[in-house]
Amino acid sequence: MEIQTHSTGTLTAKLSVKVMPEDYQERVDTQLKDYAKRANIKGFRPGKVPVGVVRKMFGKGIIFDELNKLLSESINSYLKENNIGLVGEPLPITKDIELESDGYQAYDFDYELGLAPEFDINYGLAGNAPYFRISIDNDVLDKEIEDMRGRFGDMSNPDESIEGDTLFGKITGGEWEKMGTLNPSRIPSERLKAEMGKSRKAGDILTLKMEEVFENDNAIRRFWETNVQGEAVRDISDAELAELKGMDFNFEVRKVNRVAKIEVGPALYEKAFGEDHGITDEAEFRQRVADDMEKFFNREAIRYYRSQAIKALVEGSDIPLPDEFLQNYLVRTRDQITESNIGEIYPSYGRSLRWRLLVEKMQSVDESVKVNQDDIRDRARQMVLSQFAGMVDDGDTARLDSFAQYYLKDEKTVERLFDELLEDRVFMHLGKSNPPVEETISATDFMARLKAEN
Repeated sequence: MEIQTHSTGTLTAKLSVKVMPEDYQERVDTQLKDYAKRANIKGFRPGKVPVGVVRKMFGKGIIFDELNKLLSESINSYLKENNIGLVGEPLPITKDIELESDGYQAYDFDYELGLAPEFDINYGLAGNAPYFRISIDNDVLDKEIEDMRGRFGDMSNPDESIEGDTLFGKITGGEWEKMGTLNPSRIPSERLKAEMGKSRKAGDILTLKMEEVFENDNAIRRFWETNVQGEAVRDISDAELAELKGMDFNFEVRKVNRVAKIEVGPALYEKAFGEDHGITDEAEFRQRVADDMEKFFNREAIRYYRSQAIKALVEGSDIPLPDEFLQNYLVRTRDQITESNIGEIYPSYGRSLRWRLLVEKMQSVDESVKVNQDDIRDRARQMVLSQFAGMVDDGDTARLDSFAQYYLKDEKTVERLFDELLEDRVFMHLGKSNPPVEETISATDFMARLKAEN
């Protein structure tokens, strides 16, 4: 077998493979004999079908399968041995090839290659992202406690709404449809809030736009991309997001929810923190709520820092890509991508690919960035210990492993654990050369920053 590459551009190449009869003949003969033993063909006893008959009936299909396997194995070995990094996969150059079932001949195959770029990581770029520590100010704390009074208050379902009531119903527009809730404490539109309080009842229709219901684009995406359990069920493209924001939607009221807010006192303390809350007065209650909010906001601050650092690295690093090849590759290999929508999809794909290349570069210089199966198993064990504190301890190895294996049977859980581990290790690696600089801001200022940056 002969394999050669020829440069066709800055980051593209043509790979040519010449397969000789001796490269695949033994493989095909073995498969033909195996087919003959297993074939059930009218006129022949089981296991007694002549190889020649099998060749005439199935020869081309067997040759096709064995050539594909051989090409995949050989090309992967060639690329690895010659240290050729790719973006995307080898893309066959289409041409007519007539397979011969009665004999063995030489075949020529050609592929387009998109080559991975060479680049250096500018670790200093990550240092431009702020690493916030969040302090809980009274404005945010008061709002949270007011929300808690509603969440833990008594619920009723009156026939008609008044100001402050929440409406549950169906949102429809064009081909888009989903059940949803309009909560006046969370939607930004004063017009919509007023409309909701005007004696609305089951069957009434309200007209609205997405920007009246959600504060930013991310919230709109999250609503339409997930199901009621919060699991991702679709990906909203930039064009689809623009369509959603420009549409008029109908909201059909199905039910009115009204909450009689609970007073701040022992009953609220117990509903919020359980019977053994240990809270003796409102000051302690406020402090407990503030502590929980601080933990939540600081987790969000870490996410914010990481997203900003990733953005800075991707946008600031000089990582060229074979754009024309990649666009052609996506159109040919992704059913949902076409010539008409590749223009809107490709920029996002390019950003994701550049980040993947950055991570792979980090892994090539620091083994600790890599994640293996043992790491994922250990992460699952930690998750079990966290979720079943008191029921399972670190010394109960058999039970702990049993719970962990149960979680690891779910593919989505494994993917999530892998992603979490990889992200943690990437930022441990980044922190070695460029530790983040902390800055303390209030929760109000942090939320304002998130809203401004969407």
